[in-house]
Amino acid sequence: MNKLILEIISPTKILYNAKILSISFPSIEGQITILPNHVNILTRINKGTLIIKTLSKRLDKLIVNDGFLEVFNNKINAIIKSKHIIKKRIDYFLKNNDFKNICDIQFEKQLKKNLTELNFEFNI
Repeated sequence: MNKLILEIISPTKILYNAKILSISFPSIEGQITILPNHVNILTRINKGTLIIKTLSKRLDKLIVNDGFLEVFNNKINAIIKSKHIIKKRIDYFLKNNDFKNICDIQFEKQLKKNLTELNFEFNI
């Protein structure tokens, strides 16, 4: 399996460091998706959402103000300004689609608990 190595850095810390399958982001040229063996580039990231597909096919989302992204030999370095990182584990809800058989109140409590566990915020 081809993979990319992604490191996302803010002015104060490393926000993300992992092997991934792909990343999509808004750039000055429009929306760009980087896959393994992508041509080497250096581009500006516009305000919006980075969508990262992990090796487990989970989608992580990172809301950014702006920054720069470099791709060189399957290594991606991104330097960003960010206020929030929101990790959404979409595969969790796809794999655990058994909420239909429980009452709405239990579903709502479980959903809130799961979202609380999966979301975290960086104050930068």
